[in-house]
Amino acid sequence: MTDRVVVLDDFIPADALSDSLAAAGISADVVHQSEFPSGPGIIALLVGPETTGLEPRHLSDLPDLRLLSATSAGYDHLPVSAAHERGLWVTRAVDYCTEEVADHALALTLGLLRSTHTLDRSVHAGGWDVTAAPPRRIAGTVLGLYGFGRIAGAFALRARAVGMTVLVSGRGLGDRVGELAAEGIEVVGFEDRTSPVAGSSTTTRSEPRCAVDTSPVRPSMFFRTNLPHRTIRSCTSRTS
Repeated sequence: MTDRVVVLDDFIPADALSDSLAAAGISADVVHQSEFPSGPGIIALLVGPETTGLEPRHLSDLPDLRLLSATSAGYDHLPVSAAHERGLWVTRAVDYCTEEVADHALALTLGLLRSTHTLDRSVHAGGWDVTAAPPRRIAGTVLGLYGFGRIAGAFALRARAVGMTVLVSGRGLGDRVGELAAEGIEVVGFEDRTSPVAGSSTTTRSEPRCAVDTSPVRPSMFFRTNLPHRTIRSCTSRTS
């Protein structure tokens, strides 16, 4: 019986995955499915973030399974504890769409500050009044990031490139103060409520939220975003 790798993700090209496995000396058939598989011979299961409902009982139906993989950065759609109990390898695409999400976040931020979306709609509706939504200067605007992982780090560098002041807060940043300062990024405490806060998480199921506070004694920008990986993925496109 030929080993099989089952892919529950239409974005993953079977031919490219087969070539990668062959290059690594792994002989296995790659097949796409829309339903959870069962039976012997399946050594790896790749699960896309849109695939929900995978439970420990599904893993029990795969006696030869060795690897359970999320094809996204987030992995809250996988029964990780059950997989560990089985002794399976569990992996994820750690750096999936880091650059794309950071690009998207910067584009939306600039559009918000410059009122491009609002003014564009106004022009299409026959209006021509910049005072209805005055654009704000980008340089000097304070952007805060709460939680400083890969995406936040990439976003911060982009924001600095256009002249924004970037403050960051999060776990494990105490030892990186000097490193980040060299990039023009300041580490602040979360308890400092006069600092803007923006955060991101790809392993939470909470709903995305966003708010802006423009009062002079509060943050220049206040973002609070808790995006499940499925939400992040739906806002970005694949790159080849």
